[in-house]
Amino acid sequence: MNIRNNSYTIELREEMLMPFEEQVLASGLCDFILPVNISIIPGKKQLTYECSGYTVLEDMKLEGIKEIFEIIEKTLLTLKKSYEFLIDPEKVTLNMDTVYFHRKHRDVKIIFIPGPRETMSVKVSKYISMLSKLNINEGKDYLIMLENSLFFENLNLTDAVNKVGLLKREMYQCGIQ
Repeated sequence: MNIRNNSYTIELREEMLMPFEEQVLASGLCDFILPVNISIIPGKKQLTYECSGYTVLEDMKLEGIKEIFEIIEKTLLTLKKSYEFLIDPEKVTLNMDTVYFHRKHRDVKIIFIPGPRETMSVKVSKYISMLSKLNINEGKDYLIMLENSLFFENLNLTDAVNKVGLLKREMYQCGIQ
């Protein structure tokens, strides 16, 4: 996404977005996603997300392992909010193009693109794997530990957030910033 654009538009096949999901997303009450307008085109639904102030992770130059762990933790907390709106987080596409970060408010929001259904541990492990490919000098081992914990221990979102917190404390104690 070009940082000068204030919106991001995608088109989905009509059957990809369930009527209930459409109503919930269009209500504007979902605080875990970027605000969205939904237009119906015959056979398709066009979702336009308002991205003002947010930058897609793909376009960001992340400032070290501390910021990456902050984004992971806030992404997990954001996904937990989806339960409040009866949106299945296992259906959410999670990657560098769907997660947005607001540097000033230190806030993470996602764009809802229905994707293949995967367990949360697999989905989040893949997301962390994408983040671990960034050029990070110090602390990369902690990302790998987190990815392995999520994948092999099959942690739920709450346990994953707790694991991130434990690793953040350990990194702080070891002087890794």
